[in-house]
Amino acid sequence: MEVFCNISMLFHIVLIFLVISSAASQDASSPQPDSTAAPTSDMPSINYYKAHGFLLWIAFGVLFPMGILLSRYGQGRLPHSHHVHASIQMLAVACGTAGIVIALKNFNALDSLHAKLGLALGCLIWTQSILGVIRPIRGACWRPQWYFLHWLFGTTAVVLGWYNIFQGLNLFVSDWPDDGSQRALYIIFSVQVALIAFAYLLLERWHHLKLQAIKDLNNTQLTTLAKDHRGETNA
Repeated sequence: MEVFCNISMLFHIVLIFLVISSAASQDASSPQPDSTAAPTSDMPSINYYKAHGFLLWIAFGVLFPMGILLSRYGQGRLPHSHHVHASIQMLAVACGTAGIVIALKNFNALDSLHAKLGLALGCLIWTQSILGVIRPIRGACWRPQWYFLHWLFGTTAVVLGWYNIFQGLNLFVSDWPDDGSQRALYIIFSVQVALIAFAYLLLERWHHLKLQAIKDLNNTQLTTLAKDHRGETNA
């Protein structure tokens, strides 16, 4: 486990270095003016906004929720689920960091609520990464405190990330109101959030749904099965 943590940290650092270097080189180039951009002389190209939004959507709309669901419901069911969870979360942090770097290097309106939440989320996901690296073994004296903080930071990051994506869509549509297709993003992302919430609720009750098909279970057997289920999902 210690070897895996060291390899994970090295891989994490390499990923972040690559995405930051890529964002820096993109900023150094001189993009051609975009005909769909609002007629403001000091406004960055719309491509920066699209890249920023896409990276943050991948991080908080896809990878982080996927990693959380895998960690909670994959333990004991999927091989090497913890390692896969860590890899997905590292990729999410890399995408999120790249999106934040693009914003810091190209956007001027960093005093908005969207920008402040974005910076706070950047600090939060890096703190969460550090917590993941120093994960104590089960049974350690401070494992309960670590588990609570890891759960709290992860859940907070995803929920605030979803909220901030909607905030970003508000800014995006207001800056380029002529592109009507952008408004469809509200519906698409709302449906996505609803599907993720439904998947979470379904997986949370899946064990109990399966128990409904088993006859003649006494209270002791139900308690044992429930403990086994919690042991698998909370590893």
